[in-house]
Amino acid sequence: MTRPTHFGRILRGAAFGALTIISAAAVGGGCLDRPVAPATPNVSARVVERAKQNKVQSIDLLFMIDNSSSMADKQAILALAVPDLVSRLVDPVCVDSKSFLQTGKANAGVCPAGSELDFQPVKDIHIGIISSSLGGHGSSGVCDQPDARKTLPHNDDKGHLLNRDKTDAAVTTMGGKAFLNWNPTGGGYTTADAIVAPFTSMVTGVGQHGCGYEASLESIYRFLIEPDPYDSITLDKTASALGVATLAGTDAVLVQQRADFLRPDSLVSVIMVTDENDCSIIDGGQNFYVIVPPSGSPAKSILTHGTSACKTNPNDACCYSCLQDTPSGCPDKGADPECTAGAWLKTDDPENLRCFNQKSKYGIDFLYPVKRYVDGFTSTQIVDRHGKAVKNPLYSDLTCKSPTGVGCAAERDKTFVFLAGIVGVPWQDIVRADPANANAPPDLTRGYMTAKELNDNNVWQKILGNPQPADRTAPVPPTDKHMIESVTPRDGLAPPDSPVGADPIHGHEWETSKDSPANRDLQYACIFPLPMGSEKVCMDSTDCDCANPTGGTVADMKNPLCQGAGGYTTTQIRAKGYPGVRELQVLQGLNDQAIVASICPANVTDAASPTYGYRPAIAALISRLRNALRGRCLPRQLDQPEDPVTHAKLPVECVIIEAFDPPPGSGCTCDTDPGRATASDDVLTDEIKAAGQCHCEIHQLLDSADNGAATACQTQVNATGTPPGWCYVDPLSQTKAGCELVKDCPATDRRIIRFVNPASEPRAKATAFIMCQEKSFPSGGAAAQKDPCAP
Repeated sequence: MTRPTHFGRILRGAAFGALTIISAAAVGGGCLDRPVAPATPNVSARVVERAKQNKVQSIDLLFMIDNSSSMADKQAILALAVPDLVSRLVDPVCVDSKSFLQTGKANAGVCPAGSELDFQPVKDIHIGIISSSLGGHGSSGVCDQPDARKTLPHNDDKGHLLNRDKTDAAVTTMGGKAFLNWNPTGGGYTTADAIVAPFTSMVTGVGQHGCGYEASLESIYRFLIEPDPYDSITLDKTASALGVATLAGTDAVLVQQRADFLRPDSLVSVIMVTDENDCSIIDGGQNFYVIVPPSGSPAKSILTHGTSACKTNPNDACCYSCLQDTPSGCPDKGADPECTAGAWLKTDDPENLRCFNQKSKYGIDFLYPVKRYVDGFTSTQIVDRHGKAVKNPLYSDLTCKSPTGVGCAAERDKTFVFLAGIVGVPWQDIVRADPANANAPPDLTRGYMTAKELNDNNVWQKILGNPQPADRTAPVPPTDKHMIESVTPRDGLAPPDSPVGADPIHGHEWETSKDSPANRDLQYACIFPLPMGSEKVCMDSTDCDCANPTGGTVADMKNPLCQGAGGYTTTQIRAKGYPGVRELQVLQGLNDQAIVASICPANVTDAASPTYGYRPAIAALISRLRNALRGRCLPRQLDQPEDPVTHAKLPVECVIIEAFDPPPGSGCTCDTDPGRATASDDVLTDEIKAAGQCHCEIHQLLDSADNGAATACQTQVNATGTPPGWCYVDPLSQTKAGCELVKDCPATDRRIIRFVNPASEPRAKATAFIMCQEKSFPSGGAAAQKDPCAP
């Protein structure tokens, strides 16, 4: 028999909205880091949200490590951070119960009074590595593989998982897969220390002899998201001597690696480590022309200039290539001095800068738009390389072979997908300020800002500006001039003749015109000293920045990487990072799914310090993952009505529905499953109907009809004998007896939706939805902010 729902009351209420739920069979949970947005109660425009996954059981960590020249020093520092990352996940620290500040290590999983485990230990972790090298995209003589000019070249890693060491020998992994698996009870590594050595070998094995056109973003997209990654590129030269690139076949190796690595119910965190701006060239067509080497005498590029409009505003509708037809409404290109200049000369268009300011120089942007990557991390449907809308593999059950999706796991929760960028940006720009002294010097012990803090403090304007205003006006440069991409010295920063350390962020500007060849490099976003013993004596310019240029000395370049107390030498004592503009655009677009950190560490000398190496980046990542690792709590109280006579609390006005497809040959049944009834038609929205053919409402426990089950669910850790169903636990409005159930929640958010036992939880491979009437915190928030479980 179908039970009546509370939804009629919801529609007549003031507002209803999406509400996040948690399985409390595991008792307690973590915190939802954003409030639930209210919605207007309009039947024709309902707002419904999928009920979130429960506490994380597994994590898939993917490292994208730049393997171009100059990355070896950063890779070594990254390898030193691995023990921190692994140990924080598998052996969580104790944190203060209210502030969540670290208080020390647990003793056999037990924390002292006043503190608690940061989260429950994670028992199943996949760790994989990919590089930034995707070859020459169809060009010949550029990033070829093999490459006789390099030692152990890796110009085209194809987006595949890498498990090689620094000699190119295979690193032994558990189960023979190309990634590491920490899973003490499931056949993986059994101790945190055991996984550190192979991972360190794999990090250093990425190397720095990869393609100099770093496709950092596209490499991530190719491995995790691209539905049909191409297997090879062929050239059709019937209409052009250089040919037109055609993407052929499907990379079966990558598809299998992805399916092995990516679990449908895991938390996915990508850690992107790169010291240069992204150069993800669009695959197919003639886009590879941008990196074709110059030829002839004098050496010329095959690319011509963009129109004059490109020099002042690359976003202008009249900025286009002089090889293209003049758009309607734009001046005739025949009289444009940029167009009469002809092709770019090698001296004015060095190969090393082919990905720099493309639209301004060529009138064409040959790189994938950053929206591709924002959509890839946030959208459950994307467009494949054939232009067809398909499911996003990142959000899909890759183990399910059903062509219709019947029996497949529900889509991954978007709040379980993160991108951490350790990129070219000064750490001083993104560190938290001293709340007691706004003028205090930057101190990384306070940690990196969260995505919300970056927005609230207008930091994006400082480090990124606005490269593409919506009204197509000229790009707005970042207010921190260290983040402006420029070949020549930037006004307002310490000039090249400055003494050592004149600028605490990047030393000072340098004379790229004295490099060999001239003007082939950019000014730096930040620099940092190499760890003692890691200094490099530069015999030539390969993998080293302090070699004497042709016809001059290193002192002519005035490069701060080579400047010691006694002057300039050919020993490189510092490393650098360039402005990571495109990576930062993606991170900005991901909002709360993003973690921003600097490729330039603040400290490479004190290994015991929390600021050492990339330890602050790991801490920021763990802090951001905490909510998912702890489970989920509710940031708002629900409006819980009272009985007008007894003043007893009545059930909250919520409906939880699971949508699923029945097994082949079976019909939809709800009453045969515990705590279920067929959902009323007036609850079903188009989104719910699209999620499955069957729709069951999970029972909300009642005291009157269920013999006190609601109270048992709200107060007892082990509610043995309680019938299947769910309840709302809120010690602030109910009783302190429920405090143990919400002990893992922060003091201001001690409330959860609890499924009283495993039989109550949404069934496997179903998509659960929830709608609730809700109320905001009281005016001023004082009452709602107190800790209902304080002594």
